[in-house]
Amino acid sequence: MLGERNLMALRSRVLELTKSEYQEDVAAILILAFRKYQQQQLSQDYFNYSLMPQLVPLVKAEALQTVESMLISLIQTN
Repeated sequence: MLGERNLMALRSRVLELTKSEYQEDVAAILILAFRKYQQQQLSQDYFNYSLMPQLVPLVKAEALQTVESMLISLIQTN
């Protein structure tokens, strides 16, 4: 399980790949995702049907696959 320092580094990297006008929105989305992760409740369904669909319009198009591959490691349950 990633520690708080690693989660904050991940957050920073995702924010670098986010359209500047949406960085606050992405930060809020990541807070919820990280809380789920810390509670060991970040499921594949949450990732596929909530987290990534929310991020798609906010992340720079050329960085979307990078963001997805960085966050996919957070999935804990099916």
